[in-house]
Amino acid sequence: MNLTVDQRETIQSFERAGASLSLVGVFLIFITYATFKRLRTVPNTFMLFASIANVGASTACLIGYSGVLAGDPSALCQVQGFLLEMSVPVSFNALRLLAVSQSYSYGDEATNIKSIVYTGDSILG
Repeated sequence: MNLTVDQRETIQSFERAGASLSLVGVFLIFITYATFKRLRTVPNTFMLFASIANVGASTACLIGYSGVLAGDPSALCQVQGFLLEMSVPVSFNALRLLAVSQSYSYGDEATNIKSIVYTGDSILG
């Protein structure tokens, strides 16, 4: 399916708007992490790492179709490809580590709740 120029420009506009909103969110995460020391926990640190990787992916999305139009040998296309290839897997790994850290931090409470439900033990006793 071939897209018209107007359709491509519409897609690029949405892509760049989404990438811009993502960058604003990432910088809010950076500011929050730096400002509030109480929020500097292991799960939030992993979220910070995922956000750092998201900067690369969002930058590549801001480049948009311009990298493709510049052609394979161009520096713009090479940088865009590098950013996408390096930041997306790093982001997925950081999110996976976040999920693992969340399961460990809530693991004790979940185990206690299961033991209360299955054995009938009271919380106080």
